[in-house]
Amino acid sequence: MNQQFFDRERELAWLEELYRRDGAQLVVLYGRRRIGKTELLRRFASGKKAVYLYCERTSARDNLARFRDLLADALGVEFLRGASFPDWEPLFKAVQHILERERVVIVFDEFPYLVDVDPSLPSKFQRLWDEVLSRTKAFLVLCGSSVSVMENEVLGYRSPLYGRRTGSWKLGELPLSALKFFYPRPFEERLYVYGVAGGVPMYLKRFDPSEPFWSNVEREFFTKGGFLYEEAEFLLRQELREPRNYFLILRAIADGRRKLGEIANETGLDKAATSRYLHTLELLGLVGHEIPVLEPPKARKRLYHISDNYLAFWFGYVQPRRALVE
Repeated sequence: MNQQFFDRERELAWLEELYRRDGAQLVVLYGRRRIGKTELLRRFASGKKAVYLYCERTSARDNLARFRDLLADALGVEFLRGASFPDWEPLFKAVQHILERERVVIVFDEFPYLVDVDPSLPSKFQRLWDEVLSRTKAFLVLCGSSVSVMENEVLGYRSPLYGRRTGSWKLGELPLSALKFFYPRPFEERLYVYGVAGGVPMYLKRFDPSEPFWSNVEREFFTKGGFLYEEAEFLLRQELREPRNYFLILRAIADGRRKLGEIANETGLDKAATSRYLHTLELLGLVGHEIPVLEPPKARKRLYHISDNYLAFWFGYVQPRRALVE
């Protein structure tokens, strides 16, 4: 089994169980970037009739045209190729008779990118599901890294798609026990790796088991061009609309400013905005908080911390030394 699938047996079994059910399925899979969603879906789709579209932030028309050609290849229907369709529903109606007979896996990976270029898409997919796909054997998967978009625009009760899903799974990090497959060295070194990279498969793959922990850290975190040296800023730019403000907040927390007022003062942001940003970071699983033991449960005196191991290490040790690396 490939490294990406260590400790993903439960998720794979869940997908297979849904696949064996009768009727159409609308499955939602989401979780932070680099967590292994794409590899899991590719493994699941292997050996099945499947259409896999990686959505791009180009235009709705471009994504529709790419999907049309992928669908033509998967179903062996040449009349689709080059044909003009004004939207998603007419395209699916053109192959509805095939989907009524055959089980076809249809994956929209990074579905939030489609929503970015066409905010009306959840409504369009609601109609598409109700009028076409729900009457077929289609196995539709909507996958995304933007947790907020997936939870609000797809799963949220205000979403047009609310109530349509037949299954959903938020993919989390791998447990510490899985590191023995990625980095089969003494437990102490595996613990160090988990401390700086968490259980994110893409990060764990950067650690060369033929080298000791500190050699890997120097190459990946403290070398210009190193994957884990560059990743933090890339992650924030991809996940958040105002990355600069989130960067300032994470740096302030790493510097020991753990109270709302302290973070606001350090960043120069007002308290209301800082509170909103912190809430978003908590929804993404990047930040957490504790309430002092003597405070009542509903107290506002929260102490914030960076809960993501990779970002905690990066903001605590890498970011302050960037001038030396550069």
